[in-house]
Amino acid sequence: MTNDKIVITGFDKNKSVYDKENETFKLMIFTLSETPTEEWAETYRTNGYMSYNVTNCQFKNKELHLLDFYCPINELQSFVDDLKGRFEKVNMKFEEIKNEDQSYHSIIDNLKF
Repeated sequence: MTNDKIVITGFDKNKSVYDKENETFKLMIFTLSETPTEEWAETYRTNGYMSYNVTNCQFKNKELHLLDFYCPINELQSFVDDLKGRFEKVNMKFEEIKNEDQSYHSIIDNLKF
């Protein structure tokens, strides 16, 4: 489990590929504060945190890659805001898990015999 929150820190416009005619990003790349663990990435993909209109997302090192993603360019900011909110929800979920683990260990460690 990661110790720090994972946040989106930027958008790589040089590596991202936008098809203006179809209003589709063939490849959309966001930079991240750190590399997500496999557990974090899987939670994002499978527990309802991934955006409803994203079907192919990959985490590569400190990047989020979205493939074949429909998004009119004038809606990109609201998509980014939504994506940041979804990342925050996953971070909060991991904070809850971390707190539960700490509570569990604290109770076990403080048993009196």
